[in-house]
Amino acid sequence: MKTIHEILQELMSSAEIEDYLDLSRKSGVSEWQFYRLEHNLLDNIPLGVWKKIASTLGIDVLTLIQCLDSETQPTLLSDK
Repeated sequence: MKTIHEILQELMSSAEIEDYLDLSRKSGVSEWQFYRLEHNLLDNIPLGVWKKIASTLGIDVLTLIQCLDSETQPTLLSDK
């Protein structure tokens, strides 16, 4: 099973985003939020932040959350 970091790297690569700093700049989201993502503190991230990240990655919020959800990720990532 892929880690959250690996999933985010894959999504960023698809959106031609180099790293968290680049994603932070393009989305207007603090790097602190990506720390929260990396450490599976997903419940502490406001919906507005999820929307900005998803939009920058070129996907909708539900898809982003499902990609990061360990129960649904294998199915979603294999479909891409």
